[in-house]
Amino acid sequence: MKNHITVQVQSDSLLKIKRMENLLQNVVKKVNHDDFLLLLQKVNDNPSVAKTALKFIHLV
Repeated sequence: MKNHITVQVQSDSLLKIKRMENLLQNVVKKVNHDDFLLLLQKVNDNPSVAKTALKFIHLV
């Protein structure tokens, strides 16, 4: 039996919701689940690490 999760996100922008939905679906399909879990854990432990990572990869 496979397990699944449901994520609920709220926003005033339908475009943002659709974009987040598509990105999350792609990440779950394409990224190693252990790596994704580690990334989520690091951001959960220290939310500012997300901004630091974005600066490091030149997206901000």
